[in-house]
Amino acid sequence: MGTIVLAFITTFFIELLYRRIILAKQYKKEINKFNINKDFIMNLDLNNYKLGSGNIYE
Repeated sequence: MGTIVLAFITTFFIELLYRRIILAKQYKKEINKFNINKDFIMNLDLNNYKLGSGNIYE
């Protein structure tokens, strides 16, 4: 019985560390990608841009 409880506690802490460390790094990486793309889109010069039939993929 004690071994099973110890296994559950160990698994809980491993899962907690995984979620805190590894997933946080992945989230941070993806948020940085998003911010770079957002900044690029916000800085596009679209003053003379007009949507026409040439803009649609054929």
